[in-house]
Parts: sequence; structure tokens; C-alpha cells
Amino acid sequence: PEWKRAATALKGIVKIGAVDADSHKSLGQQYGVSGFPTIKIFGNNKRSPTDYQGGRTTDAIVEQALNQLRTIVNERLGKRGGGSSGGGGSSGSGNEGKDTIELTDSNF
Repeated sequence: PEWKRAATALKGIVKIGAVDADSHKSLGQQYGVSGFPTIKIFGNNKRSPTDYQGGRTTDAIVEQALNQLRTIVNERLGKRGGGSSGGGGSSGSGNEGKDTIELTDSNF
């Protein structure tokens, strides 16, 4: 299936999963899955996915996944809408928190 090809292309970038809602009825009901195939997008709010209404080709699924990823990144950067802010970047100091990894010979 096309979604499997999309999952292969996006491996390590975006997670794509599948659930047999006939075998896992409670999970299907929880997320409003009433037919096959149903594609849900779990963005920032994992409890409230949106219904995917796009094409069922690999390219269309990958494009939507990357658009969602871009939206999440822009939200984390404090950007709204599609425009570029052109704002200043980080100085590189003081940002070595839990979201960064110091690269060494052993982990890179």
C-alpha cells in the first residue's frame, strides 16, 4: 500500500502507524474510525487528531506529513501563518538544554 511506501520514505522523520480497527474496536471508536482506510493526523495535540482528506498516493501522504511537520516546527518557533519572520537566530550559548545533544565521536 501507498502508506507503507510513505512510512519507508519518512522513517526517522515522521511516524506512520496502522491499526486494524476491526480487531481493536475500542481504539477505532476512540478516534472515530468508521471505515477503511481512514487516515488520521496526530500533530501537536495527540489526543485530538485531524482527518486526512488528501490523496491516497505516496507523494500526497508524504507531502501532508511534511506540511504538518513544518506547522509544528513553526509553532515551536513562535511563528504564525506561512510568512517568514526573518528574525534573529540564537547566539549558540545557553541553549544546551534537554532539546540538544552534544555530539561526540561515540554518538555521531
